[in-house]
Amino acid sequence: MPGLADTLATLAAEGSGAYYGGDLGARLAAGVGAGQGALSSDDLAAHRSEWSAPYSLSLDHPDLGRITVHEQPLPSQGVLVLLMLELLDQADRCAPATRPWDELHRQIEAKKIAFAIRDLFLTDPRSYPFPVEELVAELLAPACREALAPLLLAEPLPFGMERATVRSLLTPALRAKLRALGDDDGTAAGVQGTDTTYLTAVDAEGNAVGMIQSVFHPWGCGFLEPATGILLNNRAVGFSLDPRHVNRLEPGKRTLHTLNSLQLDRDGLLWVVTGTPGGDNQVQTNLQTVRHLLHGSSTWPGPQPMDVNHWSQARRLDARRERLAEAECLAAALEAPRWRHDAESADATVRIEARMSAEIRKRLARRGHLVERLGPWEGSGYVQAILRSRHEGTWIGATDPRGEGAGACD
Repeated sequence: MPGLADTLATLAAEGSGAYYGGDLGARLAAGVGAGQGALSSDDLAAHRSEWSAPYSLSLDHPDLGRITVHEQPLPSQGVLVLLMLELLDQADRCAPATRPWDELHRQIEAKKIAFAIRDLFLTDPRSYPFPVEELVAELLAPACREALAPLLLAEPLPFGMERATVRSLLTPALRAKLRALGDDDGTAAGVQGTDTTYLTAVDAEGNAVGMIQSVFHPWGCGFLEPATGILLNNRAVGFSLDPRHVNRLEPGKRTLHTLNSLQLDRDGLLWVVTGTPGGDNQVQTNLQTVRHLLHGSSTWPGPQPMDVNHWSQARRLDARRERLAEAECLAAALEAPRWRHDAESADATVRIEARMSAEIRKRLARRGHLVERLGPWEGSGYVQAILRSRHEGTWIGATDPRGEGAGACD
């Protein structure tokens, strides 16, 4: 691949300016043009990367203290993880889940609500006729969670009625935002992809990175520019071609995308950095990882940390055994059986790993869910995670047994 080798050598020698407005970018644009694509040197020169503040949600935990979840801002779907966590937290306040099928039912319904919100509101924040901070604050406000959380305690939302049901329960503030957007959600985008990589690392000084990268579908858009060896992604399929939809295709606009790595703080200090590939499954997988990490107990349908009643007992152990307990809790969160809800399928099936008991699947089916049994490790996600121990200088890494990840320490 001599073209790619030359590209990497040029970037090493000249920096990103060679691509964004330089000769390398011009060669790429020329090759794309020859393939009848739409990309110019001016497009590349006009690009500006953004340093953005995360969206955050704080939750009080009886054993862990104050947990703050930080997610990537729009046009990432990361805010959906925060919304789902808040809805589940509100449902727990109303009626704590005491059985595993209750927990799963609530998670599935929270996902349905979140994706209905996505299709009604989420897009490039630069295209909103109002400050995006107002929208995020209203989505995570107590009034919103109190209006929507009762849906988690009811029967499953009927297939195809999710957006209409959620729209009918919006707070006045969100209804005003919807009117400003045109009050017509149109047809959402189509095929989703999963060709993504996530990794996380922490250095000796405690600086942490969660990096996620994607060409979206295998081989991206299927075009590798021959002169530069650069493979183009196909994130543009995330746009809707319906002119009524909030995420419609428009000049200079970024599509809503699925990448959403996250960080958890504990009492104001970095605690966990984690993420996963998986397209639309990312937010579902991240939700399940965080919920198990915070609330894994007898109500969770899967393996629990050995000899540890989660965090309450872990805090009563000596330092060495507590570190081991922390490692077990993190590993259990990544290993636990998972579900995924495929809204794009003809019947919105809930697919559940076979390591969940038949009783759980039967209970969900009786509740009204369409359930399909997957292989024991065929659920969504390839989670990677690093946890900062309560004991100074100790970092604990874990990799998802469903994938090919590995932990390493230098």
